[in-house]
Amino acid sequence: MRDKRGSVAALRDAEEAFSRAEETDHPPWLSYYDAAYLAAKMAHCMRELGDLRAAERFARRSLEMSAGYDRGKLFNTALLASILADLWEIGEACEVGREALRLGSKMQSARTRLYLQDFATRLRRHQAVPAVAELGDELAAMGISFDAAPTA
Repeated sequence: MRDKRGSVAALRDAEEAFSRAEETDHPPWLSYYDAAYLAAKMAHCMRELGDLRAAERFARRSLEMSAGYDRGKLFNTALLASILADLWEIGEACEVGREALRLGSKMQSARTRLYLQDFATRLRRHQAVPAVAELGDELAAMGISFDAAPTA
């Protein structure tokens, strides 16, 4: 709803609740929900609110995740790459995006394609940059196009 003040307050409350919950046992079905998972959710929220620097900080924290969650690592890596593209940090966006592609090449899912397409869509405005054009070829080899409509 674009309510930055309310969203930031809710995120702060969530972070405090999560900190309190870390002191107790988690049920087994919630074992994947760690600080990195929460950081990814916060990154998404801050990106939607237009606070790209805060989104970047949270996206970087989201990569401090436990081993064994390859799909989540792909999503968080692609999220960071898309935020970097929005920040016009093209070199790092390409580097991180290439890592997301590497991770994504091992997976077949609609959500994988969604995250990679979102990155490509956000990178599209920079396609005149040689490094971006080169990455565009790698994206195209995976069936991801700069020309697709925005997805997220």
